This record gives sequence, C-alpha cells and structure tokens, in this order.
Amino acid sequence: MNESLILFGILGGAVLVGLVAIWRELRVISRGVREKYAAGRAILPMSTGVSVLPTQSVQITGRPQDLFRPERIFIGDGHGGSKDWIVNDIKVHNKSVFVQSGDIPGDMFSTNAIDSFVNFPIIESGKDFVIVATYVGKEATGVPLYAAVIGTHVSRKPSRDSKRRKAAIANATVN
Repeated sequence: MNESLILFGILGGAVLVGLVAIWRELRVISRGVREKYAAGRAILPMSTGVSVLPTQSVQITGRPQDLFRPERIFIGDGHGGSKDWIVNDIKVHNKSVFVQSGDIPGDMFSTNAIDSFVNFPIIESGKDFVIVATYVGKEATGVPLYAAVIGTHVSRKPSRDSKRRKAAIANATVN
C-alpha cells in the first residue's frame, strides 16, 4: 500500500514537471508570435474632421504609403456612435468589396463588435481605400465620422516559393 502511494507520487510529480516544461515552451513560442504579429500592425485613420449633417453622405479616402492588408474597420462610438451611420460602400482600388450594392449598418464596425466579417484585398502603396457612409443620426448640427482601419504591413520580400517559380520559368524559357 505504501509503495503504491510513493509510486503515484513520483508519477504525479513527473507529469507535473513535464506539463510545466510544456507550458513554458508554449509561452515562449506564443510571445514570439505575438511580438511578430504586433510589430507589423498598422492603422489607417479614416475620419472626416468636419460634421456631417443628417441624411448627408460622405466619402473618406485613405492612401497607405506601404503595402497594407486591411483586417478590420472601426467606427467610433462618440456622438451616438456607429449606430448613427450607414455604410454605403467600401472600395479598394476603385472596386467595391461588397458582392452586391447595398447599405449595411455601421454597427457592424462598432468598436465592441466581435468581427466585421469583411475580407479585404491588399492595398498597394499610394492606392485608395474608400469608405462611403451616410449619417442617419438625430443631431441637427451633424457629427464627424471617426473611423480607422486596422491591418498589417505586407512584406515586399519575395518568398522562397516565388523565387523558385521565377527560376523554373527562367529555366523553361532558356531550354
């Protein structure tokens, strides 16, 4: 009886030590991933700066200076917030990201929304990212639209696969 308790104690201690070692490794790995992910994050401000009157539409254009992959749009919650806005269109390179024309609620881009459910293409340096929105709130003097696009910088370095593809094409044309 006593020997089995000692054996269980040793096995339990070994399992615990192993779990702690695994946990430490995962923390180190995830810290590196977090740092790499956070280092490439970028913000594209998209605000009017002036008040937009009720039922008036506004077009805001942002022009990133580097390759940029938009991931999420946020509409600020001040002055009634995202619920006071209708997003009429979002365009990248003068092409709508919507599969069909139509309006969507600004709440979809609220700062506390879980996800925006919109996938964006990569924006090339100097190309336009456009948000078209209409103010539908009740503030007679209007309110400014405060928005931002959160995304990541995209590396300009070609991957090994693209280098291999280019080399294979060059070899095929020579032969």
